[in-house]
Amino acid sequence: MNRHGYLNRIPTLFKVFNDSAKKPASIIKETEQFAISEWSNVEVSNIYSNKDTREIYLSGRYFIIQPHLQYYHFMLDYIAVFCYLKSLYPEIKPIVLIKTDDPEYAKNFPYKDILDELEIGNIYAIDDIQNSGVNYNKFILESVVYLYSKPFDVFKMDDILLNFRNLVYKKRPIDKNKKIYISRRDSNRRAGINNEELLEKYFKDLGFKTVLLTGMSILEQRDLFSDAAVVVGRSGSSFTNMFFMSDETKIIDINIEFDYAAYEYKKISEILKLDYCNISMILLQLLYE
Repeated sequence: MNRHGYLNRIPTLFKVFNDSAKKPASIIKETEQFAISEWSNVEVSNIYSNKDTREIYLSGRYFIIQPHLQYYHFMLDYIAVFCYLKSLYPEIKPIVLIKTDDPEYAKNFPYKDILDELEIGNIYAIDDIQNSGVNYNKFILESVVYLYSKPFDVFKMDDILLNFRNLVYKKRPIDKNKKIYISRRDSNRRAGINNEELLEKYFKDLGFKTVLLTGMSILEQRDLFSDAAVVVGRSGSSFTNMFFMSDETKIIDINIEFDYAAYEYKKISEILKLDYCNISMILLQLLYE
């Protein structure tokens, strides 16, 4: 989760500013947990572009989505918040900003399947968008809306998380025999993970199916997790898939210690009414030896 005191981060690959940047944005909704703010005439441009400026004006209210993020933050910081804002203000349009030199990337970038599933369009690729044969690298948006927490505590924002869960969850009968172990064998982030092969064998002996999520689309992951009875894994992006799980699903989080990531997943699972528990990986290894 974003630990800098707010949910939505200005896209890091782009410069976002307006002529009245020194003036505060208008607050259009405020609660004890968060505020929704709005800026007018926001300019968005590629800070790395050396090309001549070619700009386009887009009217209406917008919410900026950037797919160049880790899965967990993309789904919660951007998609969940956009879906909530859309439920309050149906006229809000998403604009997905991607920086690429590859025209094909704009058609099939990471997470595009979940954007298509939720019918989130208006995908603009900076330095790549073609409009009547003109290449634009600067956008002027009539209005941009963001949601900020005060102070940051997404775990009090049940409405945001539950609204998102209701959109992405496709109810399927739970398969009581379907037990999944999420392997980190092919992960680049294996801090604290030793003897992964032994853990795989341990859970295989208990009737678990080992799964590798690398290369799976979000929709494939949704189908995998939506009817699972038990899911075991290490705190990480894969647990973002708890939004796809049924209320009865049991989650076993393997960890060196109960760290911040484990705390986040525990609180989210409580909001989603999932059966969460945390177990020490050291204990698991001792049990198997």
